[in-house]
Amino acid sequence: MITVICLNPCIDKTVTVDGVRIGEHNRVIDNQVNIAGKGVNVAVVLSRLNEELRLIGFNYTDNGQILDKLALDEGFKAEFVRVNGEIRTNVKLYDIANNTVTELNETGGYVSADKQEELFRLYDSCQNDTQLFIMSGSLPLGCDSDTYMRLIKRTNHRCVVDCAGDNLACAIEGAPFMIKPNRAELESYMGRRLPTKEDCLSAALEIISKGVKVVLVSMGGDGAVITDGTRAYYASPLSVRVSSTVGAGDSMVAGFCFGMQNGMEFKECFAFSVAAASACVTNTATNLPEKESIMQMLPRIQITEMEI
Repeated sequence: MITVICLNPCIDKTVTVDGVRIGEHNRVIDNQVNIAGKGVNVAVVLSRLNEELRLIGFNYTDNGQILDKLALDEGFKAEFVRVNGEIRTNVKLYDIANNTVTELNETGGYVSADKQEELFRLYDSCQNDTQLFIMSGSLPLGCDSDTYMRLIKRTNHRCVVDCAGDNLACAIEGAPFMIKPNRAELESYMGRRLPTKEDCLSAALEIISKGVKVVLVSMGGDGAVITDGTRAYYASPLSVRVSSTVGAGDSMVAGFCFGMQNGMEFKECFAFSVAAASACVTNTATNLPEKESIMQMLPRIQITEMEI
């Protein structure tokens, strides 16, 4: 069983335009609405891979039924701590002319200390049947940046973390099994530019020295790098038509964790994670990949060993 933790779910509203004109009238070509959040995305992809999982986290009283319905429709277990208010909305403006996505993200509702304690009790109740915890996404108002670190230290099971900023810095202090920053997040943590794959590997190895077992770095159109301190691999970017990068990192996390749960070797897990991310970017809006599209991508993934 994998338990995925999403503390700050959202509604992703993707608006497509053909050339943004600031301060002027813009005609919307397409408009899609999806229930999301990084942890929610991870759970959906794992479920589509037929992995047994549970999603836990905070959900909201006003419109939380849409998240309940998603879990039911996708076929995975979900247990939530209910918080007053509504799920936040994130607007993603996709500009066809410039092939860019501009994001306007709300912070989310306030979560009180008693609700956080309720979440920790729910987390504790998952220990007996969980082999792997995935902690993914931002934190809502009220949660301190050390929340993931506290969750990591509360379990003896493997923890995979995908977050950014102070949340990532604190999570690293907790020495999780794996982190998956993108290059910008890794640069922010390291306080320096990382223009090459070798630079990303060097930074990843520094984090390994702090107690993290595996660092997987997504580099967008430049591919991905992974290391466990003794081995390092680079995945070349595939030549595919990129429709949207939304959810690609989440698909990468889901793919790697699926591989681990199913006994794949380290290199195979990496290849599967890249295949999942590659399948995701060919979809529009927050449309996550199906198992069939991931399996079709897998034979195309090229992995080369890097020198440590």
